[in-house]
Amino acid sequence: MKAIMKMLRRAAWLHTVTLAVLLPGMLLLPVPAWSNPSGASVVHGDILIDDLTPGHLKIQQGSNKAIINWQDFSIGVGETTQFIQPGLDAVALNRVISGNPSSLLGTLQANGGVILVNPNGILVGSGGIVDIGGLTVLSTLDISDSDFLDGGSMRFFGKNEATITNLGTITSRGGDVVLLSNMVSNAGTVGAPDGTVAFGAGGEFVVDTIGDSRVSVVGAGAGGQTGISNTGTVNAAAVEFKAHGNVYALAIQNTGIVRANGASRKNGRVILSAAGNGTTGGRIENSGTIRARNRNGSGGEILIDGGVGGQVDIIGGRVDADGDGARNGGTVTVLGDVVNVTGDARVTANGANGGFVQLGSPKTTTSITVGSDAKVSANGTTGNGGVVQVMGNGSSVVNVFGEVSANGAQNGGTVLMQGGTVNSQAGSTISANGGNSGGTVKFIGNGVNINGNVTANGTAGAGGSVLVNGNQINAAAAGLIDVSGAAKGGTAAIDGINGVNVDGAIRANSSSGDGGRVMIQGQGGGVNVGDDAQINADGASAGGSVGFDSAANTSVSGAVSATGLNGLGGRVNVTGDRVVIGSAADINASGATGGGNVNIGGGVQGSDSSLRNSSSTVIQDGARVRVDALESGNGGNAVVWSNGSTFYRGDISAQAYGAMGNGGFVEVSGKQDLSVEGMVSTLAANGKNGTFLIDPVDVTVGPGSGTITDAQLVTFLGLSNVVIHTGGAGASAGDINILNGANVIYDSPNSLTFLANNNIYVNGDIKNHGTTDVGNTGHITLVAGWDGTLPGGLANAGNPQALIDPVSAADFILPDGTPIVGRYGDWGRTGSAIYLNDQGAEAVEVGSARGQTNVFADTVQLQGGRADGWFSEIGYRRVADSRANTSGTMTGGYFDDPTLQVVDGDINVVGKTVVALRQSDEFDTGSLDKVRNRTYVMIGHGGMRLNVDQIDNRGALFGLDDWGSDSGVIGVADGNNSGNITVYGGSGVIMQGGRVDSFVQIGHGGFG
Repeated sequence: MKAIMKMLRRAAWLHTVTLAVLLPGMLLLPVPAWSNPSGASVVHGDILIDDLTPGHLKIQQGSNKAIINWQDFSIGVGETTQFIQPGLDAVALNRVISGNPSSLLGTLQANGGVILVNPNGILVGSGGIVDIGGLTVLSTLDISDSDFLDGGSMRFFGKNEATITNLGTITSRGGDVVLLSNMVSNAGTVGAPDGTVAFGAGGEFVVDTIGDSRVSVVGAGAGGQTGISNTGTVNAAAVEFKAHGNVYALAIQNTGIVRANGASRKNGRVILSAAGNGTTGGRIENSGTIRARNRNGSGGEILIDGGVGGQVDIIGGRVDADGDGARNGGTVTVLGDVVNVTGDARVTANGANGGFVQLGSPKTTTSITVGSDAKVSANGTTGNGGVVQVMGNGSSVVNVFGEVSANGAQNGGTVLMQGGTVNSQAGSTISANGGNSGGTVKFIGNGVNINGNVTANGTAGAGGSVLVNGNQINAAAAGLIDVSGAAKGGTAAIDGINGVNVDGAIRANSSSGDGGRVMIQGQGGGVNVGDDAQINADGASAGGSVGFDSAANTSVSGAVSATGLNGLGGRVNVTGDRVVIGSAADINASGATGGGNVNIGGGVQGSDSSLRNSSSTVIQDGARVRVDALESGNGGNAVVWSNGSTFYRGDISAQAYGAMGNGGFVEVSGKQDLSVEGMVSTLAANGKNGTFLIDPVDVTVGPGSGTITDAQLVTFLGLSNVVIHTGGAGASAGDINILNGANVIYDSPNSLTFLANNNIYVNGDIKNHGTTDVGNTGHITLVAGWDGTLPGGLANAGNPQALIDPVSAADFILPDGTPIVGRYGDWGRTGSAIYLNDQGAEAVEVGSARGQTNVFADTVQLQGGRADGWFSEIGYRRVADSRANTSGTMTGGYFDDPTLQVVDGDINVVGKTVVALRQSDEFDTGSLDKVRNRTYVMIGHGGMRLNVDQIDNRGALFGLDDWGSDSGVIGVADGNNSGNITVYGGSGVIMQGGRVDSFVQIGHGGFG
């Protein structure tokens, strides 16, 4: 009784009409339904209950913790229940032990904390107000007295079907608000400006009053339609909606407003989790607003987690972790086996610098969809873009129909797209653009399909990167990959293990700097670039680089460019095991100040170890390759190569169009087989024409057929210097065969060079009539036994160097116009030979009218005709008839005073062991056979066709028949414009005479 009297004295200030003092075990009798809570029984603590004021129940709590069991805990409309407590940390646990639900239609107030437990359900009416100073817990799950009194974590349990519904206002001014039930519904307003608002749906929870997380789901509840539903407004420093999701048709639904604004010691954070206890998940749906800000205005943290087997549907509304003003964006993470962002949904972590957004998990997510009107972003409004990750597991399907961005006012951020099959659908935009430099967009997947726009542009600086890695990659016709940058193009790299198909556009351009880099690889599969594809690495100051490579087929049929708009052209490499350049292909590495480089099937002569050599290369009819110098400088270099068969039917241009500059270099070669039916031009408008190198193992030049036809070769010689080289570096020896009937007769300043690893057989004419420009006639060079070495100057038209190391310091000039200094011994492998007229052709003539004529081999053999009037000659046979002066006399079988026109060109004939001049076999008997209409074997310019009586086997003349006023005819060369002739035979130079009216000659002129 002493304790009772003490409490009565403490309560004397109330001046109440009715006073009730309760001690543990005492019961306050029920009151009418419209009244405040009734039927109280104090279980623990110091409690004084005053209900003397109608409609106003005061509960005086003297202890820091108190436990009260109630028969009813409801508050009528207009009524108030007030807890008066020692301080903010004081808490009163109120438990309803009857079957009555709680209806809070009036006002519940406390300056400390209040916990209300009612397993029958709790309703806060539309006019209801719960205004608590500290911790506020409304729960349909029970808590043990000891758990409550012990402090620390509190366990709420007791599976039931009861619900909590808020239609009014629940506020904790200095603490947290926690609503725990099988189902929680908020259509009103819940606030905790300095704390956390936590909704929990399930059958067992742990509540922590310290730390970052308030509620942990331990067990499932009875389940139902919707675990947590928010159609109202939640404002707090942090917000948690957590449900044991698998027992609900819809674990969490938000159509209202959820705001986490942070506090002085708490960042703004929103968690919506249907993950339960981590073993099962559920479905979360949002069409409302979820916003997280830190107290300083920077973006907060949002986690939406459907859990294992769960699903998150953001079907509209806004999920916003943006930073205000100059503050940075925060973090948004959306997890679940299925993640859908559809409708006009916005998932953002924008800010001065972009934040972080993640959709899905690489471990569990099987499907991600970003709808056509949806936007996901981590943009930097004044700084750099942030990070956006859209990630599924290895068997997932990721579809983007809308926008995903990590753009930055300064530099672009990073976007990662990862899954089993990743689809950028038509109309979609995935970007990491920067006002300065672009960022990075990366795709990783077993299959990647790009049908939309993927960009990492740099508006003022360098372009960024788009990196695509997967098994099978398709860039469709509607797709665009753009890494262009004003200062420099970026990098677009596509690596498909099982193959890559490109039908869309890829750009790595630069408006003021160098073009960027595009690399497309198919490691174990093929690369196919379709007719409609457009791949550009163009640059204002210089072209960039474009590369295609695969371990299988590489087919390019679209438009590919690496041009230098104001500078040098760039580089294009097309390699693979088998390479096809389709008829619609247009490959352009031209430049304003010089052409670039194009390598198809390998590098020069297959010697570039950085490039894969193809086993076959096909350039289809209609395909174009351009490495032109458009305004100045030299033409570029273009190579078509294969280790096996090369079939060339396209059009290659390495021209120089400017006032200065030389033509470029083109090679079309096949290490085993070669067919050349296309066009090649290395013309220079005002400089020296470039070089066309043809390099198979064996070359046949025939009339209308062969590796190359005589007509094609003549066409090429009108457009380029031509080098035909058999074997290539390290190849087995090969022959060059000019067939009987082939006529390689042309008229241009371009040179023709034959370099054979083995022998050269000349049974048709190789003849350059020359030009009227003295000293600008192309040279003709034949080398047998060439060892195949080619120093780097061959492929560098801009800086010509010696391609080989031949004869002497005399006047032997390469096709590019560069003199060569060397030694005789460097020419002609032992056993190699050049044969003129070994097939008995009617006439075989090798010579340039005004250019150099050079013939080098271990053995050089000229064979006279096998029929009357046929001949073989090294030299140019444009003749001027000059009649011998008959006023003189012949003595000893020679003209006494013939008149011959003087010819400029030097003749240099060198044989290591022998230089043999022989008549035909029929004169080798030593007899003095009498022959009319004569034959001769000669080293020298001119050539005599005489009526002689006899010629002995040494070529001496005996007697002379008078032709009337003339004694004979002398054929001379074309005056002072004739070029030098050099013939080198390492073992010998053999000149074998023919039949009547035939001759064998080294020298210009000749008259058989």
